[in-house]
Amino acid sequence: MKLTFLTDNYTDSRNLLAEHGFSCLINFMGYNFLFDTGQTISMRHNADILGKSLETLDAVFLSHGHYDHTGGLKYISDKKNKPDVYCSNKITDDHGKKNSDNEYKYTGIENQILKGKNLNFSYIDNSINLTPEIIFTHINRYDDFDSDKNLYIKDGEKYL
Repeated sequence: MKLTFLTDNYTDSRNLLAEHGFSCLINFMGYNFLFDTGQTISMRHNADILGKSLETLDAVFLSHGHYDHTGGLKYISDKKNKPDVYCSNKITDDHGKKNSDNEYKYTGIENQILKGKNLNFSYIDNSINLTPEIIFTHINRYDDFDSDKNLYIKDGEKYL
C-alpha cells in the first residue's frame, strides 16, 4: 500500500500548497483511491506537482461532510473519469459552527456538488466490499461524549 498525502495543513515544499483540510491518494493492489479531497484545487495542484494522476481513480471516499474534506470534489467532477464517491448518508446533514459573534456558519459540503450530475454518490450506512480484499466501513460519528460545542448539525429548525 502506498499513501500520498495531497492536502494537509502544512508542507515543507515551496511548490506544494497547504490548506486547512485533508486529502490522501491510496494505491493498493492496483487500485487508486482518493480519501477526502481537501477544500480547494490544492489537491489537484499537488497531485500534478507530485506526478500523481487523478484520471485513473477507482473511487473516492469521504470521511465526513465538512467543506475542508469535500470541497475538492468539484475538481474531480470535471475529469473524464468520474469515479464513484462513497460516503455516509449523513454527509448531507447541515454541518456548521458558531463564529466569534455567536452566529452559525455553514461548514458542510457545497450544494452544487451534491446536486450536480457529474458524480455518482453511493451513500452507505454499513460495510461494503469493493473487492474481495477491500472493505469500506461506515462508522457512526455522532457520540454524546465527543463533541465540539462550536460545531452543530441542524435538525429541522433546531441546532444540535
